[in-house]
Order: sequence, then C-alpha cells, then structure tokens
Amino acid sequence: MLEENKLKTTEYQVDEADDMPDDTAGDNDANDAMFTVSYGARVQSPNVWIIDSGATKHMSPCRCMFFDYVPFSTSEPVSLGNGTVCDAMGIGRVAITVVVNDEVKRYTMADVLYVPQLVNNFFSVTAATLKGHEVTFQRCRCTISRNGQLIATGHAVNHIWYVDVDTVQSPTDVCAELKTQVKEKELNLWHQRLGHVNERRLKTAVSKSLINGVDCANGDKLPFCEACVQGKQARKPFKGLADVQTKHKLELVHSDVCGPMSVASLGGARYFVTFTDDFTRCCRVYFLKQKSEVFEKFKEYEAEVTNHAGCSIKTLRTDNGGKYTSREFETYLKQKGIRHEVTTPYTPQQNGVSERLNRTLQEMALSQVMHAGLPKCFWADSVSTACYVRNRLPVVPLNVSPFEKWYGKKPDVSHMR
Repeated sequence: MLEENKLKTTEYQVDEADDMPDDTAGDNDANDAMFTVSYGARVQSPNVWIIDSGATKHMSPCRCMFFDYVPFSTSEPVSLGNGTVCDAMGIGRVAITVVVNDEVKRYTMADVLYVPQLVNNFFSVTAATLKGHEVTFQRCRCTISRNGQLIATGHAVNHIWYVDVDTVQSPTDVCAELKTQVKEKELNLWHQRLGHVNERRLKTAVSKSLINGVDCANGDKLPFCEACVQGKQARKPFKGLADVQTKHKLELVHSDVCGPMSVASLGGARYFVTFTDDFTRCCRVYFLKQKSEVFEKFKEYEAEVTNHAGCSIKTLRTDNGGKYTSREFETYLKQKGIRHEVTTPYTPQQNGVSERLNRTLQEMALSQVMHAGLPKCFWADSVSTACYVRNRLPVVPLNVSPFEKWYGKKPDVSHMR
C-alpha cells in the first residue's frame, strides 16, 4: 500500500516486484460489482485524496498519475454509494507526496484502480488496513501509521476526510520522473539478461523488431553500468573485416583458441575454441582442458554444422598455432578437401573475425560474472551464455542476428532471465 522511500522529496526509488498490481484482488465479493466506494465532494484535483472507509480499493480518475499501469482486458464494474456503477479500466501504482509534521515524504500506492468516471481520488481505509497499516480517526485529525511509525495524516472539512498532501509538487511531474526511472530499470534488466549488450545494439534490435520478447521502449536511457566498465576495458581495438566475404553457409569458417584462463572452470577447462561461419556469423564455442583437444572439437563442429546446413566446409581460417598446423589436423583437412588459410605470425588482425568474437565473449562473460558477484570458476558457463546471447543479437555486417541468418527465423528471447 504505502511504502516510504526513506528519502527526501528530491530522491526516491520505485517499489520492487512484491508490490506490483494484482488485478485478482476482490474476487471473493458476492456481488457482480467488484468494489464499493463512497461518493462525496466533487473536487477535481490530482492533489486531493479523500479518505473513504467504504472503498475496498484505492481509486483515481487521473490517468496521468499512474507510473506503472496495467490495463484490464475487460473493464471491471465499480459500485458507488449512490447506486451508480462505473467502470475500472486498469490498475497500477500512483505516487503521493504527503506532509507529516512539516516534513515532506513521498510514497507509492500499489493496486490503485483507474476509474475515469470518478471526480475524486479515493484513499481506501480497507486497503490500507489489509496492508498492515492502522488508520485512526479523532475529532478533527486522522493518522495513518504502521508498526508505530507515523506515515501520513489527514484532516476533516465539512465532515469529509482528506489526506494531508503536498500541494507544491505536481503529481504529473512526479509521475513522469517515476515513469522514467521504471523504464530505465526495465532497459537495464534486459541489458543484464542479454549479456550486458551495448545500449545501441539492444535498441537497434528492439526498434527494428529483430528479436521478440523484449518489452522495453527504444527511447529509454540505459543507466551507468559498473560491471560493463570493469569487464570491457581494452588497450586498443582491433580493426577486423567488416564485410561478409562469402555468399553461402560454410564457405569460410573462422577459428581461434582463447586461453589459458587464470582459473579452471567447474569442468576443469582452461581454454575455449570458437568456430564462426563467415556468411551467417553464427558461432559455436567449445571448452578445452588442453590445446591438443582442438582437433577433436573441430571434427565435432564439422559433423554438427554440415549435417544441419547440408553442405561441407570449404575453407578454414586460423592463426599459425601448432594446434591447427599439426600433421594430424592437416591430413584430415586434406582428406575432407578443406582449404586451410593461416595468418602471418604475430598478426592477429588477419584473423579479425575470431579475435573480435573472443573479445566480445570475454567482455560479456566477465560483465555477467562481475554483476552476479560469482567466483571466476564460472567463466565457462558465462562464456557459453554469452555465445548463446550473441547469436541472437544483430551483428554489424548483417544488420540481423546470426540466428536469423542461419535458421531463417527471428530469435525469441522472452524465456531469458
């Protein structure tokens, strides 16, 4: 119901999910009409809240005051004291700024019904007491408290009780500020779910409908992310090839090994190897205990992608490391008719696609581990997740996601948490 932000009026925070609206409340009423409310003075002002002991829910006719609003699929009836029935169109949270002993405090009220036909805001005594608050009426003074702490006060005028609110601050302005904060919180949540993806990249995917299931607005602003700063620091960026060089799947596959890591993974791995199809930029990641396992992982990758794509790998581009140039590896490539392109020693720029991918996966993985506060032994799980996410986000050369390019359908990320 009422939750104090513990801050002055210039600073506040939004309620957590446990105070979200619940449009199922009141289903136990025997009458067809869901709620009952007294109908009194006609004072059309968002700053006026009438205390009503007959209302079963907080109600407001001012849509602009809601900063977290959920519309009903069908309107719900609200029975007034004079027998009139109005329609409640939705439910949400409303900010209210009260004055208690000359001190201004800001609260948020949850489960507030939006009833456009009303002319007053109604503060429900029933809803307050169900949330654990105590409402006490005296001669000309009303107090609202919880656990012995005074939350708000009220006064009576012509036998009608009003909450003592701050008339200086505009409820519309307060609502706009809270809406902005809620939007930033939603965008930040998806930023974290999608491997601490770049803000512009996330917004591009949302605005162009390249992914499904993301419910944040494109105009929102991502707040400062300390985990990204810690996880994405770099000395100097590489300039990889920006254009796709192929016209079909598996014409060219880029590969590179990253490691050793300072800490072994939970499975004992200290390296990971990536394989990236140039045409779709769809990548796979495999974890290694020793570099000598690269050959076996390549055969595993080849069997998987050739079976799915229905064609064979034409060219493999790697660095000049021994794990790719062993006699066993070279013999296998010749038997399969796969051309092997190797880079000049000490020039990783020639293998820019794989080098850039390694950096992307490490940055995403490290940011996720930093944000979650997990030990470094979870790096392999985080890299695997980063690879999964990266395949479902648009990449620069394609302007679509590798998943869509490979599978021919848009990815859905609504299941991610």
